[in-house]
Amino acid sequence: MNTYSEPKRKLPIVGDYDVLVCGGGTSGIPSAISAARAGAKVALIERGIRFE
Repeated sequence: MNTYSEPKRKLPIVGDYDVLVCGGGTSGIPSAISAARAGAKVALIERGIRFE
């Protein structure tokens, strides 16, 4: 498994996505929805939470 290293922790990289949206704010959620409706496999991450 590949990992992304940060100073205090290692985060596993799981899944294969076409689009990664960082932040579920007023731009992030509509962007994720739009990409998903267009057929992309989307991952939306928000401060430690991941929605697929």
